[in-house]
Amino acid sequence: MGNNISSNAGPAGGSPPPEPLMQQQQHGDGNKSSSSPKEPGKVWNWKNVNVKQTNIGDAARIRKENTEEAWQKVLKWEALRGNKSGDLRLKSFVGKENDLSPRARIRSWFGYELPFDRHDWIVDRCGKKEVRYVIDYYHGKVDVRPAMDSAANAWVRMRATCKRWKSDLIEILNASD
Repeated sequence: MGNNISSNAGPAGGSPPPEPLMQQQQHGDGNKSSSSPKEPGKVWNWKNVNVKQTNIGDAARIRKENTEEAWQKVLKWEALRGNKSGDLRLKSFVGKENDLSPRARIRSWFGYELPFDRHDWIVDRCGKKEVRYVIDYYHGKVDVRPAMDSAANAWVRMRATCKRWKSDLIEILNASD
């Protein structure tokens, strides 16, 4: 079961998600925890992660950086869809640390590492539509993409894949010259 938290924060535009969303997460047991150094270790206690008191500040910083990187990638996906209004906000997220995304599961079959965490974010587009994004957190990498739960999301992911393949092919051809 995932952990859910919601926000009534205003538009995020090109900025990272609202700070309260980055610092608090509600867990299945009803407890809230914070990644703030002011409340050492609570966010990791429910995951049974042993983080030394001296490392709490670093861990909170890394978590914040990962969240900011994920938000920037959401903005890139939205730009690919043609959404340039910037009037986006993170409505809610659900922590699904025990659920592998289909992509992570398939990648693991080919020997790639498993993510250490997963979130599903619900992004509100100007109050007109909500879009779910799947975020897999790996050591040193954040993999963000729209969920494959609509034809529009499938289409934008196919377009992105074709662009990436085209770019890779051009790079290979240029390297062989």
